[in-house]
Amino acid sequence: MSVFRAIGRFYRFNKFTVHNPKHAPKTIFPNGGDGGAIFRWIWFFCRPYKIELSAYFLVHLFRYIVFASATVFFAKIVELFEKGKVSPDLQEPLYILGLFLLLNLLCYSLWVLILRRRAICDKISREMSLYAVRHYMGLSLHWHELSESGAKMQRITAARDGLYKLLDLVFWEGTEFFAVFISTAIAISVMDMPSYFIWLVFAYMGSYLWLSAYSGRWLNRPNDRYFRAIENVNARAYEFLSSIATLKVFNLQSHLVETGCTQEKKAHHAKMDLTIREARRWAITDILATAWIIGIALLALFEVRDGEMSAAAFGMVSLLTISIWNRIEGFTKIYSSGVEYYTSIRRLVHNLSVRPVIIDREDAIILPSGRHDLGRYDIDFRDVAFTYKNHMPVLNDLNLHISHQEKIGLIGPSGAGKTTLVKLLVRFYDISQGSLTIGAKQISHLSLHSLREAIGIIPQDIALFNHSLMENIRYGRLDASDEEVLE
Repeated sequence: MSVFRAIGRFYRFNKFTVHNPKHAPKTIFPNGGDGGAIFRWIWFFCRPYKIELSAYFLVHLFRYIVFASATVFFAKIVELFEKGKVSPDLQEPLYILGLFLLLNLLCYSLWVLILRRRAICDKISREMSLYAVRHYMGLSLHWHELSESGAKMQRITAARDGLYKLLDLVFWEGTEFFAVFISTAIAISVMDMPSYFIWLVFAYMGSYLWLSAYSGRWLNRPNDRYFRAIENVNARAYEFLSSIATLKVFNLQSHLVETGCTQEKKAHHAKMDLTIREARRWAITDILATAWIIGIALLALFEVRDGEMSAAAFGMVSLLTISIWNRIEGFTKIYSSGVEYYTSIRRLVHNLSVRPVIIDREDAIILPSGRHDLGRYDIDFRDVAFTYKNHMPVLNDLNLHISHQEKIGLIGPSGAGKTTLVKLLVRFYDISQGSLTIGAKQISHLSLHSLREAIGIIPQDIALFNHSLMENIRYGRLDASDEEVLE
């Protein structure tokens, strides 16, 4: 049991790292996307594990070369019998079978390392998710107010699953393609057949892969439309379900169902458009593969007739071309899946590339937040003006001095700027012009964490997290004991 526990610990990680945003790619998307930028972000999350992942890639490659070369061992035995080179004690065939058995046993013993690789890929995708959550927390309030919560979370969830599946795709199917090329060269070199068949088979594989990749471009926009439709479905559902009381009071249940039907119909049409394009790709690539298989088989048949190739070699090359078709036919499906996973990551990367507007200076001042420090600061609004983006000015030439220990009240109609003034004080937004100081220090020079730690707010919109009341109260000070919370 201790061995199994040790293997279990080898698979599991107890520590997750949130990557430093200073090392993140600096990306801008002026025309809706940049493939190089997406892969730079993927590499950003994979880079800490590059050595281990490279080793696992070689392990996968070795396994697939052995598995893809299985038919070579048996074809070679048939060829030895055909040429009369087998001794009475069957030494040569037994030696080939023994080598085949040893290589396969070695491959199966590598499963421990393969599962470890999957654990790392899962860790990478979860660290990307954690990074995205932290990045969202650093973005401006204005950005969040313009973004739907359901859509934001859908992007994180889809990208996390997409990155894991994309990495899995590279290691399973990606290594298989390299292995097919290598095993094909091995098969033709050890069998009795003309060497130019290597180039024929490589041309067959290359043309198939090129056509599959070229036709894969048809899937980019449909995939994007499908993900956008799914985000809209989730955003609407989140919006309604997060306000369930309002929904019931105004009898909006029927409206919710109708809206859901409309959004789901759009998502369904987007999915069907994607499916039709995928079917079109499969049809044209399968026609090309069939033409190559028949052509190579006919050429091999003439070589057997002329005595240039053994019957075993003919059977080998025929099986090889069909086996290659079975393997690279999966490339069409793999490419479709890869585009889907890539699209899910790209949509999140567009959010990760948004730069936080409200950030700390490198020399940010830590504002003391002890109980006896809070009453020492004067607050000064001097000639302050503020305008929300693309809106009319909310504050203009505001002058307000609040002495330490002074209590004030702000009175005015809705939209006069009362809430805005408080948002400026906790630096949810930066002032458009003028000066805002706390304790004679510019608010933009203060550490955001220490500034907000020193200010207590009771918002006008009550928000309770779906946790216990004890936890909700403790969020005001995370290190408070149970007794302090009750007090």
